[in-house]
Amino acid sequence: MKVKPSLGALYLAFAYCVISACSNQKTTPPTSAAKSPLHGSITVNNNQDAQRRNAPIYIPFKDLSLKPEDVAGLVMATGSQTLAFETIDRDGDGNKDGLFALADIGPKQTQVWQLKKGGDKPAKPTKRTQAEISIKEGGQWVPHPFAAGKQAYQGGTFKNVASVTLPEFYTHHSNWIRYEGPGIESDQVAYRIYLDNRNGFDIFGKTLSEPVLQRIGHDGYEAYHKMLDWGLDILKVGPSLGTGGFGFWNGKNLILVADTQSRRARIIENGDVYSSFAIDYGQWLVDGNRRDLNAVFSMHGGSRLVHTRITMDKTLPNLAIGVVKHAKTEFLQGNSKNTYSYIGSWGKQSENGDHLGMAVIFKTKQFQKTVDDATSYVALMQPEIEAERSGLEYYFVAAWQGELGNGINSKQEFVAYLEDEIQKLSQPLNITVAQRASH
Repeated sequence: MKVKPSLGALYLAFAYCVISACSNQKTTPPTSAAKSPLHGSITVNNNQDAQRRNAPIYIPFKDLSLKPEDVAGLVMATGSQTLAFETIDRDGDGNKDGLFALADIGPKQTQVWQLKKGGDKPAKPTKRTQAEISIKEGGQWVPHPFAAGKQAYQGGTFKNVASVTLPEFYTHHSNWIRYEGPGIESDQVAYRIYLDNRNGFDIFGKTLSEPVLQRIGHDGYEAYHKMLDWGLDILKVGPSLGTGGFGFWNGKNLILVADTQSRRARIIENGDVYSSFAIDYGQWLVDGNRRDLNAVFSMHGGSRLVHTRITMDKTLPNLAIGVVKHAKTEFLQGNSKNTYSYIGSWGKQSENGDHLGMAVIFKTKQFQKTVDDATSYVALMQPEIEAERSGLEYYFVAAWQGELGNGINSKQEFVAYLEDEIQKLSQPLNITVAQRASH
């Protein structure tokens, strides 16, 4: 399915939203100044009393009157210090649309970065994020051993690809896609989404900060369910939303994104500090109608959060998001007085037998209520609607006790972590862009 360009209009309301904080950006019109190597200045202000580490900075090209090809040779600097940045396609339409960087900003601090030609470029940053999808080549399709009318892949070797569209005869455990779908990770945690009718959202708990996805699943599905040197698959998803999935609430039951006419996964970015992928769900049958749905997932270095943006070509009330409901877990819910809030769970629910916290974080104004489902803790959401199209933006997150050998160990720590993330989202950085003539 090809995403209609008009669906991108739903992102305009989010255009100034960085991965974990929305920034109120203002642009000063270009002047008729003399020729200058300076292309613009970027002022970032932290109004909070707390340090912002790995704060994401996103600057659209249009705010700098730049095109992607104009960026070559530019540096972002303040004094003698330079800040590494990447050019990214934030909305997933196939075109680079802005600059992305991470910065540490102190309490009540203001930083001014000059974007200019010349000067020493910063050292290439350590790779802290990754997005990938890998399929087998060189083998053959054979009848599936337990799914009538479906096929499985025999032989061959895995190769990373930029995109993949599922054949009609594909199903789960077809042994064609490595770990069954696209994956994304930061230096904190990794996630995968099953690219089949389960649409399950799963977690790879990491004991290493370096990228690990490229090491997972080469020797079959079962290997990564046991502790390895990089970590393991830590979540039992079953017929649920997993960690942060989405579906539809029909008034009695949760309907997952199961019945579609096509599915395609696309790697959008695989950068050092920012990575993303998209899944295009063609003609999802739900609420008696078929809808095209596109979902873009992104992560940045130093964060556990996955920024999730959904667009649909038709309106859909009662869009549901949430996390799996395991036995002996505690339901968590944030304060509805904040701009952002959350629902989640905490307990000994990891496949490793230790503690794991999960949550979905959303805009409070879009939250309707929680609903009772046998498989998942569910938040019922009201998507933003424009004409006959609708969209929803939210985050999902997992924090494992074994993370990097020193994860979050108690419910109190997890709640404190979530409240900190809520504050970052509810009190965003202020980013002001001032242009300068460059020609």
